Amino acid sequence: MSEDTIRLVNIVSGARTGRSVANWFAVQATRYGGVELDVIDLTRTWLPDVTPELIAEDREQRPRAVCDLAPWLAAADGFVIVTGEHHGSFPALLKNTIDWFDTEWVNKPVGFISYGGPAQGLRAVAHLRLVFTCVGAVPVRAGVSLADTHPACTSRPDSISSGVDAAVGTMLGELGQWAGILRQHRATTNDG
Repeated sequence: MSEDTIRLVNIVSGARTGRSVANWFAVQATRYGGVELDVIDLTRTWLPDVTPELIAEDREQRPRAVCDLAPWLAAADGFVIVTGEHHGSFPALLKNTIDWFDTEWVNKPVGFISYGGPAQGLRAVAHLRLVFTCVGAVPVRAGVSLADTHPACTSRPDSISSGVDAAVGTMLGELGQWAGILRQHRATTNDG
């Protein structure tokens, strides 16, 4: 991986529609270039539910699924979260994942692709911006919101509109800028 390439982890928090959107985004990221993309489907990570008794200060005492996922998150320069909206917010599965990790999020940019309902998932993103800020991540300004009728949400990911295509490019550009700045900051402050 070159210094100009950013390694993004695309975290998918929904089932069928989320996977379709994540697949669509992977094609867009490839077109953009300079991005190495890993996809993590949270429905397949088998993270246990968070309870105070399970969250251990000692990383070796964490459950196996948490230990297996941690290196993928730690190696990322940034994250793209694909989320639907559930009762005006983001899915509990995503909150559980965020809560299991701490240093893996710190000083890394986060972009959002949302879908669903009349708000196109934007209420979920508003809540996620607060949560990710609290864990030390840096949410980028640009994001992508998709109507339920968008081809990426209806399993026809090859068909895109120029407006959405431009939004993806803007978000990836911001992620790239912040990833470079924050990668250098982590290197000088021993945060990663």
